[in-house]
Amino acid sequence: MPTDHTPQRPRQVSTPEHIRLSMSVVDQSLREMFPDNYWKRCMYAAFGLQLLLKEEGIASDIVAGDVACFVLYTQDNQPGMDGFKTEKPGVPAHFWVETMDVIIDLGPYYLPRDTRRPIANMPLICWPREVQLPNYLRYREKARYPPGTKLQVADDMMERMVRFLAHCESRDRTTPSKAKNESWELKGPDSLQTAARKGDRWARGAQKFDSWVNPSKLPF
Repeated sequence: MPTDHTPQRPRQVSTPEHIRLSMSVVDQSLREMFPDNYWKRCMYAAFGLQLLLKEEGIASDIVAGDVACFVLYTQDNQPGMDGFKTEKPGVPAHFWVETMDVIIDLGPYYLPRDTRRPIANMPLICWPREVQLPNYLRYREKARYPPGTKLQVADDMMERMVRFLAHCESRDRTTPSKAKNESWELKGPDSLQTAARKGDRWARGAQKFDSWVNPSKLPF
């Protein structure tokens, strides 16, 4: 795992185009290199995003911690919470990326691929840091790794990471991929309202959940 925990705020403002293309490339690279469990490779996703954003001149921190998301169980239309959390000290449950202005995460988008009960499709996360997190999306930071942080992992994992980053760099970055476009991007309350008006099942459920849930009952 990364060993440098020195906090550092990223500097340059990102753009929707930078984020969209970077997420598209990382998504496709994960699917190609890890077809059997791409949705479990959040550390690879985070380092891939950081690399591609850096190439656009955008600094970003990799953040480790816990994530809790609203989910909608499709069989009975019941709301719930799911995500990534561990009580093991020193073992991050999830990795995501933060630029100066945006939280970027593929994790919730992948969550329906690996749940015990079927849940509605979920969005990619591009949440503005200046906007308070809603009840339907919670992040709890435990460690922050600025640009240049070195990995301290097993040799085989390091080799896979090097190959994965090279694969990300080699891909075409002119247009977003079709796979990435299967979902929408949660960019704040307005994007949730837009998706709900268009009939997105998760967005409609998240709106209702946000209005009635008691925040003290949330995991964090």
